[in-house]
Amino acid sequence: MKKIITSFVLVLLGILNFSLFAYELSIEDQIIFEKFFRTLFEHSEGGYVLYGKKPVCINGYHAKEHFFPGSPRYEHMVYFKEGMRLWKTLDLPKNNTFILHDYDINDSLAKAYIHLLFIHREHFLKTVQENISLFQYVLGPELTPELLLQKLTDPKIPFHTTLKNDKVLIGIILGFGTQNSLFGSRYENIQDMLFGTESPPLKPILERSGPVQKMFKDMLIFTDHPSISVDFSLIPSFGFDNIPEEMRLLTSKLEISSEKLTRNTPPFFFTKIKNDNKIDPFIVDLEMNQEKINQLLQSENFLSEILNTILDSEVKVHQQSDLKKHPLLAFGFEEVNSLPLIVGKYIWDSIKDEEETFIDAFKTGMQEANSGRLMQSCTTDHNVYLKSKVLSQVKANLKQVDAIFSDLQKNGHYACQVPTNSTIKYLKMVTAQF
Repeated sequence: MKKIITSFVLVLLGILNFSLFAYELSIEDQIIFEKFFRTLFEHSEGGYVLYGKKPVCINGYHAKEHFFPGSPRYEHMVYFKEGMRLWKTLDLPKNNTFILHDYDINDSLAKAYIHLLFIHREHFLKTVQENISLFQYVLGPELTPELLLQKLTDPKIPFHTTLKNDKVLIGIILGFGTQNSLFGSRYENIQDMLFGTESPPLKPILERSGPVQKMFKDMLIFTDHPSISVDFSLIPSFGFDNIPEEMRLLTSKLEISSEKLTRNTPPFFFTKIKNDNKIDPFIVDLEMNQEKINQLLQSENFLSEILNTILDSEVKVHQQSDLKKHPLLAFGFEEVNSLPLIVGKYIWDSIKDEEETFIDAFKTGMQEANSGRLMQSCTTDHNVYLKSKVLSQVKANLKQVDAIFSDLQKNGHYACQVPTNSTIKYLKMVTAQF
């Protein structure tokens, strides 16, 4: 009887040992994870989270499918989306230190994106606790680090909604440092106000602050972010007479993280205070961590090291050289036949909201290419293209303004100081510059 019990226990331990220490992925799953984690660590700040130097790393992918083949940005979004799909599909033995999380809905600020978070639990809780008064001031006095983590990983409440889009709190949990986040957020808030556009016929806010350089005027004409709520009621901080004076001091006091962090892979951009002895060791530590991440990226066992760090199980994976030889996409006959429809749908979804002239030009280009004829090549400044799109909306707004002024002229209580249609003439003059 003892032998039977002993044998049963040994078999049970063997099963547990296999499930805990010998989890094996298919080669297709390994390739997806290889692309996913390499993108997260090479083109984002995931490595800084892995080594406990950054509480949270945030990325995103299109909430709605867009088709931009060949674009690195598109590829990265595909890797993020497919990696998270696989991560949630597989019953992996996840540990308690790292959290991979994405949301079920679009973010309130970046409405076209689903955000993806990579969180170092212990570093997150420690960072929030060290700044608990700031977090409680914004989010409520009953807040705890554990409650914030719970809310932040709720798939139904987007990232910026949870943090009330407070740039200080966001900067802190993204690992920028408390003082850097305080100064950097103030700088960003003022920029949002100065470069945000108000609805005509109100005068742009920056022009009320003094003389404006031409480049700033151009930005005011065309820069508009309808998804971002701009606070036009900012007043100068304590000790400043006006906003431009405060902005000049902030500009002279702040700089980008460091040359090594921004130029080398993986980059880590944030605004920091210049010549601060308390911040310099923090930067040096990040630079050393950057080198450590690079060593990991060059490792033949990259995927194995990642998975064995973030999972509570040893995961058997193929060598990097074997993964490179494996054809990930092996389409069947029906899948090959459906590809033209899939590509066509994605292209249409990407351009259907464009102006009619753009769609007509796209159709003409496709017809010419199909017939074998080559159209005259041309180069287009992408910024000019974007500005021209905004111009059409600006023109519609100005027509509405002129109509309002025309009605006001009929009222004896108002006197028009600017001739009707002068705004439209000015718009035509600006359009001619492009």
